[in-house]
Amino acid sequence: MGGRRESSSRAGARTTAGRGARGARRRSDDQVACGRRRASGWKRASAQRAHENSAGMQIRQPNTSPMTYVRQTRLDGVRADLQRGVDDTKVSDVAFSWGFNHLGRFAQNYERKFGESPSHTLRAALKS
Repeated sequence: MGGRRESSSRAGARTTAGRGARGARRRSDDQVACGRRRASGWKRASAQRAHENSAGMQIRQPNTSPMTYVRQTRLDGVRADLQRGVDDTKVSDVAFSWGFNHLGRFAQNYERKFGESPSHTLRAALKS
């Protein structure tokens, strides 16, 4: 009897551990960043200031998150590549190479920043 209880409790422990592992994979990037920040002993405002100083961001943009800064930098890179486009350049290939995995969201962000679609930028480059 004692052996059966032990094995059933072990099975329960494995099930709980499995749920925990799946739950950890579902954590958002913000939760991971918060955990790292907490482990490092930094407060949110201090981490934000350090990011702004190291990234060379101007102080008048204090509400720009690190992810927004990275996204804007990547969008600038995509635009530069599209403007240098050659006949076989594809918008999707350029977007994927810069780390954009969701093409719909990428196109929305691109158009919001530059006022034209990425395909329009490429077409204009190919005409000239």
